[in-house]
Amino acid sequence: MDFICPKGHKVQDTYDNWRKKHECVECSRVAAKTSIRNKLPQKPSGVFRVLALDAATETTGYSIYDDKHLVAYGTFSVIYSADSTYRINQVKHWLEEVINKCNPDAIGIEGI
Repeated sequence: MDFICPKGHKVQDTYDNWRKKHECVECSRVAAKTSIRNKLPQKPSGVFRVLALDAATETTGYSIYDDKHLVAYGTFSVIYSADSTYRINQVKHWLEEVINKCNPDAIGIEGI
């Protein structure tokens, strides 16, 4: 089905998914980018930065360490979809934004 969010974005989703969690992908991307900008500190020069990630496709946790000191942490939740490819794509876009913003020297991902 096609829906229009309150901000005018066109949303395609199943009626069942929309009833469970009716969110606009575009509005969520803007909110996630705003959230990322507000939570991730700029990397100071001369610091070794590590980005640690939880491997999940619905809610992913992250933490950022500068020289072994925790400087930021949080979660990112995707818009619910039964389609795992759709969820993974949302995480990919979020992760690209995080990497570009925090400029890590190393990335650690939970082994599952």
